[in-house]
Amino acid sequence: NTGLWTNPATGRLVPRQEPFTLRTFPTRFGDVRVPGYRNWDASISKRFPIKERINAQFRFEMVNAFNTPWYTGLIGGGNDVANANFGRLNFVQGNLPRFLKLGLHFYF
Repeated sequence: NTGLWTNPATGRLVPRQEPFTLRTFPTRFGDVRVPGYRNWDASISKRFPIKERINAQFRFEMVNAFNTPWYTGLIGGGNDVANANFGRLNFVQGNLPRFLKLGLHFYF
C-alpha cells in the first residue's frame, strides 16, 4: 500500500529520492519486511532386532512438515515508493514443498 507514504502537507505520494540529495524520507521501515523463513523438518525412526547381528530400521521423514511456503523476495520497484510494484511479494516458492519419505533399512 503506497498510500502509507504520503506527504501530510500536500497529500501526494512521497517522490523517489535522487542520489546525493538531502533525504527527508526515512531509509528503513520497521513494518515493511519480507516474511521470514519457516521450515520444519521432522523424522521418526524405530530399530527392530531380527537376529543377534541383524537389525531392521523403519524411518518416516517429512521435509517442510507444515507446508509453509517461503517467498524469495519482492517484485521489482526497489526503494521507489511511487512505483506500483513497491512492497509486492514475488510469489515464487523458494523452499521445497512438503514431501514424505518412508524407508526400511537392514543392518547386518
